[in-house]
Amino acid sequence: MNSIAERNSAYQSVKAEGVAMTLNQSVNGAYSTDTRSVTNTSNIYPTYGLIKETRLFEVDGSLVKRGDKRIIMGISPSMPTPCSDDTVTILGETLNVVECTAINPAGVPILFNVWLRKP
Repeated sequence: MNSIAERNSAYQSVKAEGVAMTLNQSVNGAYSTDTRSVTNTSNIYPTYGLIKETRLFEVDGSLVKRGDKRIIMGISPSMPTPCSDDTVTILGETLNVVECTAINPAGVPILFNVWLRKP
């Protein structure tokens, strides 16, 4: 199986078992001399994810704190890697991305492991 097929298979598995969510990335707009301001926009990427409970041994008090959520996020073809400036909306609740690592068994990401925190 090639990497794209593995990613698509992983996405379908997460979609079948997970919940709908969106990755929201803020994009800096151009400076307007007329309004003397920058208008930012958001790119929204719909996806699915599995919500995992934070286990006590994962809480280190700095990167991972009590109350943080971890999700296994499916990757749609056009989705960028989540970063700490992004948010994820799950069931109407918007959470900040704390950390993201790719699960990439063949060097191509097929899932993201994302830590989230309430603002």
